Amino acid sequence: MKPVRPWLIWGVVGIAVLLALYLPFSVSDPELDRMSTVMTLALGAMGLALLTGFSGQISIGHGAFMGIGAYTTAILVADRACPWFLAFAASAALCLVVGMLVGLPALRIRGTALALATLGLAVLFPQIVKRYPDTTGGSQGKNLFQYRFRAPSWTNNLNLLDTGKPLSDEQWTFYVVLVFLLVALLLFRNLIRSRVGRALIAIRDNEVAAEVLGVNLAAYKVIVFGLSAMLAGIGGALAVAVTPVATPGDYDILLSIRLLVMAVVGGIATITGPIVGAAVVFYGNEEIKDRTTELAPVVLGGALIALMMVLPEGIVGGVNRAWGRFRRTKATTPADPSRSDPSGVVTSGAPAGAGDPGGSV
Repeated sequence: MKPVRPWLIWGVVGIAVLLALYLPFSVSDPELDRMSTVMTLALGAMGLALLTGFSGQISIGHGAFMGIGAYTTAILVADRACPWFLAFAASAALCLVVGMLVGLPALRIRGTALALATLGLAVLFPQIVKRYPDTTGGSQGKNLFQYRFRAPSWTNNLNLLDTGKPLSDEQWTFYVVLVFLLVALLLFRNLIRSRVGRALIAIRDNEVAAEVLGVNLAAYKVIVFGLSAMLAGIGGALAVAVTPVATPGDYDILLSIRLLVMAVVGGIATITGPIVGAAVVFYGNEEIKDRTTELAPVVLGGALIALMMVLPEGIVGGVNRAWGRFRRTKATTPADPSRSDPSGVVTSGAPAGAGDPGGSV
């Protein structure tokens, strides 16, 4: 396969930068919050893709990890007067540790048993939150409107795109979440293409063969569970920056299922698939609700089933497969069929058998 041309890569990056600069000034603040919410969900789906798509460990509890990140940030900011970015870091560290602890059972169980274990975590988390109302706010949730994530004063001098106005809180939040997502995407890509990523894929494909080749199954399984939980926790921490309230209902089992659906729809074994899946599922659900509120779950479910029948590898996986076929077809198609044999070797143009007494080419 031919390498991607540098001008194409930089062209895509340039277009993305221009869109990122222009978009926040061309849409309303509520729409910006929706976009930021999609990116936080994409982080959670990305963590799930890392765990399930690239290491083969099934989890239905990543909504709980997002909840841990959200509540840790909310408690630190509201009760401990902690700076937002320091709270983000603390939430990521805590989710990393909790994820590694939850990943310990993965050393003994796998498949549906592991899925059920993580399902228990998703069910248990909202009950734990409700049990300690003095700290978490109980069923009413943790309110951060008084401490909401605001644009710092130095952004007043930016005046991007010559708008004559400083960045609003929603625009600042959008840029911060976007930077977190891009950094996570870059680290995710580098991890998958590294020796660690190859080891994870080997574990997914065949644990016995991977162990024979010297892969430390226990270490890799626990570490990838922690990294996966950390990504989800960062998504949850950023979610309370976008919407300054955390309630138990926001991080229940339905969120875990939604994250799994987003990862699968986009392509659970792809790097950018979770981002595409998060956008498709979120906006698709919103669009269906606007048209038919009562039948929204049925219509969305039917649409997802149809999509999976057409693209079982997800949207990005299907695009990658189609592109791979196109490249192979282009590479194997001879430039001049009349001067090429079936093996693709160009002949001299002499009549068949002229240089071979047996007449074979």
